[in-house]
Amino acid sequence: MSVTKINNKKFITILRDMQSSYEKNLSHIICSIHVVI
Repeated sequence: MSVTKINNKKFITILRDMQSSYEKNLSHIICSIHVVI
């Protein structure tokens, strides 16, 4: 039970990290597109 909870926490943390890095990349891409245009 506790192992599952720890794994879920790790998974959620990884998901959050991916989401935040994806948002950062997205804003970078949008910025560069604006610069190109």
